[in-house]
Formats: sequence, C-alpha cells, structure tokens
Amino acid sequence: MTGGRVVVVHTTGSVRAHLGELLTREGYSVESLDSTYRCMARVVDDPADLVVVGLAGLAESELELIPALREESEPPRILVTFPPSLREVASDALTRGADAYLLEPFYGSELVRLTASLLQNGAAPPATPETITDPEPLRKLAREVAHAVNNPLQVARLLLEKKNVTKKELEEGVPEQLARVEDVVGRLRTFGATESGPRSRADLNDLARAAAAEVGIELTAEGRAPVLVDEAMARAALEALFATVKERVEDCKAEASNGHVRLAVDATAFEDDDIRTLTDAVFVVDPQRGLRAGLALPRWLLEEQGGSLAIDTEGAALVFRASLPLG
Repeated sequence: MTGGRVVVVHTTGSVRAHLGELLTREGYSVESLDSTYRCMARVVDDPADLVVVGLAGLAESELELIPALREESEPPRILVTFPPSLREVASDALTRGADAYLLEPFYGSELVRLTASLLQNGAAPPATPETITDPEPLRKLAREVAHAVNNPLQVARLLLEKKNVTKKELEEGVPEQLARVEDVVGRLRTFGATESGPRSRADLNDLARAAAAEVGIELTAEGRAPVLVDEAMARAALEALFATVKERVEDCKAEASNGHVRLAVDATAFEDDDIRTLTDAVFVVDPQRGLRAGLALPRWLLEEQGGSLAIDTEGAALVFRASLPLG
C-alpha cells in the first residue's frame, strides 16, 4: 500500500529528515514532528495511518502517546525505533500498545518493508458489488486479535535478545508475556464455543485460489470435484498464510488438492534474518520445526478446524503445508 499518511516523531532532526525521505520516496504522505505533544495534536486534527516514534530522547511520561493514539476513533499502526541501550523502554512501548519495533541502526529497506506490512494489515478492503455483508468489523477484530497476540511475543523476544539478561528477568518476564497470549487465546476459545447455527462451507480450491490472488500468487488446483471446508475460517487462515509469506519473498508457487494447500518458495530468496524469524520456534510444531509469531494466526485458525500448519524444506525450497479436514 502506498499513499498512506505517516507521522514521524523523533527528537533528532537528521533522523527525522532521513525517515521522511525514505518513506516519501515510497509514495507515503509524511509529516515529521519533534515532539510527542505535537504529534498527538496533529493526529487528532488529521488521523494518520502509521505513526513512527523514535524512543531516543523521550521522557518516560511521553510514552503515554502510545495508548493515547490507540484510543483514537481511527487508531493508527504504531512503529517504534530505538538504539540497543533502550530495549527496556521499547518493551514498555510495546506493552502500552505499539505494533512493531525496529532496532537502530536499521537498513532503509527494513523500514520500508515493515511500513508496507503494517499499513497493509491495517487497511480496509475495497468494497465489491458481490459483498453481501460488511466484512470490516470481522477484519478489524482479526487485526486487533493479531496485535494482542503479537505484541507480548515481541516483548518476550526483546527480553530474550537482551545482553546480560538475568535469570530473574527471564523467569518473570517471559511467563508474564506468554500469559498475556494465553489470555487472548482463552477468550477466543470461549467466544468460539458460544457460536450457534450452521457454518457455511465452500470449495477449498476456490477459497485457496481467491486468497492467493489477493496477494498476487498464482495457484493451481487439482481435481474438479468440490472439496468442502469451513468457508470463513479457511479463508481467513489462507489469507493470513499467503500474506505473511508473500511479504517476505516475491516468487511463490501454490497448489491445492484433497484438503491440502502447499505453498513453496525459494529459500535462497530469503535474507538470513527472515529465514531465522520464519523458522524460529515460538510455537512448536514438533521438535524439528517451528512457526514464527507472524504465522501464529493462520496456525491457530487451521487448528481450530482440526487442521494443521507445518514448515518443511525440499531441496532449495521452503514449503508451507496447510491441511484442512474435509466436510
């Protein structure tokens, strides 16, 4: 997504100028400010799609900007940047509601890629004549659930990456953040258990093809007989899976057959850090494999249907397999 409104807040003028130049070059409308107070006033006056907050030089009280932004009627995505010495401040910012972080110094491509991802995930879909019911409330809920799960995971990751971390910090900090995730999952399970009435089912091949087309992936489907699956859950899981992978590598190949969707990418097209984060065992599938936090949502959606999500390698390819129960 280009053309979104971005507000950059940083106390250092040269950094503000650099961030503004990088994002303006990508087609965003950028406003650069030197204080959190001016930022809040401007966002109230003219809502932003994304606010980039440099934590260096901010007083602790100024972190209140983050929860204040999230309470806006049109809350923006929030990205914080910080030097290594401010990891604990960054953890606090994430706990207060920031969506993502970048460790300074960072490559311009990192900022651009993360900005695009945050704005894409926060964007409302275009209206279509075929839309029978308004999907935006469900999409908004999915975005907030993803934030509620991903936020504590990022806090835990910062703690684990901290140099000279103490045993007490790990024993208290990591379980606390995982408890936040478990609370969200528990609420979702309770919500799901209260659902009543029949669930709509649709052909997996059609759902997978449509979800792949959303992010520009060509998908082939074997067989002509319909493979019926839960329409809403399967669509949400596949859209989340395809978007997560596609934002990291351009060349993706997908196929669907017999209740399975296979997404293969060239592993050599990933940067080393992306490979690590994709396969980092945050949610363990088995002792040999793992899923990064970004894949937590599609995995959960698939498992709620009795399906699964696995990662494997085939030669130079990294393969994601989504399996669904047939109905």
